[in-house]
Amino acid sequence: MWTVVNDNKTTMIADLKQVHVEASGRCNSKCPMCSRFTTTGRVQPGLQQSDLEPEMFYKFFTPERTINLDHVYFSGVYGDPCLNKHLVDFVKWLKQHKVDVAIDTNAGYRNTAWWSALGAMNTRVHFALDGLEDTNHLYRRNVKWSKVWENVKAFQAAGGNGAWTFIVFKHNEHQVEEAKALANSLGMDFRLKVTQKFRGFGNWSVMEDGKKLYDLHPPETKEFRHANVGTGLHLPTNDYFNFRDKSFSEYDDVEIDCQVKGKKELFLAHTGHVLPCCYLGTIHHDSPGCVQFKNTFDLSNVDLHLVTTENAIENLKVIEDTWKLKSIEEGKLLTCARTCGKCFNNKVTYVSV
Repeated sequence: MWTVVNDNKTTMIADLKQVHVEASGRCNSKCPMCSRFTTTGRVQPGLQQSDLEPEMFYKFFTPERTINLDHVYFSGVYGDPCLNKHLVDFVKWLKQHKVDVAIDTNAGYRNTAWWSALGAMNTRVHFALDGLEDTNHLYRRNVKWSKVWENVKAFQAAGGNGAWTFIVFKHNEHQVEEAKALANSLGMDFRLKVTQKFRGFGNWSVMEDGKKLYDLHPPETKEFRHANVGTGLHLPTNDYFNFRDKSFSEYDDVEIDCQVKGKKELFLAHTGHVLPCCYLGTIHHDSPGCVQFKNTFDLSNVDLHLVTTENAIENLKVIEDTWKLKSIEEGKLLTCARTCGKCFNNKVTYVSV
């Protein structure tokens, strides 16, 4: 997939059909499981809290390349797309080139006039609302429900194509039907997000600046509960991870079935880096996969500030080559094995109700 085709008239990426764009590294929320925070509730060291520059966006989305695409979705790892002041212009550009567009957001930012303008473009927006007025803030920390709901209504009233995405926890699972009815009353689709982020734990400690505030718990309803939920106690004590503390040999012989390669998709980070997916795009994180990746891969080779888009994509071949290695110690990427290994189940799933 990650190859470049040249002809006499233009240069384009062969078979690329989807792009995941991280429009911003900034966010108005403090979601406890978000990768922008360390395990003890601090912003990740080294994180560039900035927005994707227009120069990088248009360098990637040239007219010749954009016309070949089917879908672009604005989401990301570290920030909310709607904090980028150029987002509406980005959407207009893509729509002018007949590309389907979607946006993921907590909707707790901008005013109703801005949301009405976005809605008038008939843009698809997935609103991340994890509960109702009395529960949404337990995960979407710092997001004010009254502002969110005014923005959602303004967007829908202007002709927006909205969908409600609801992460299910123990504290909000009793509100699923009520939330669905509320979504339907505004003409919105509704889906449940089954989070994979408990990863062996039976709780998640909500931390801020090293202090524990409260616990999140997975839902009790079986179909809303990810298979990787465990019984371990999540109680972070520090933000440091030493990759050599564990061998990770259980991932050595895993066959990797890359889900984004199958979708013919790439990830454009808010820093201007081109990567296969947002899992590898988590380049500032206190996790073993991130530590290994940064220690073995030269990110300057995929930085659009330094190389052409074509060269950045060609340089991704190094990542795919690691999948053939026999062990994590030899260089097989742990993030790829954990996420897209055929015998593991660490992907987020969705449930329609």
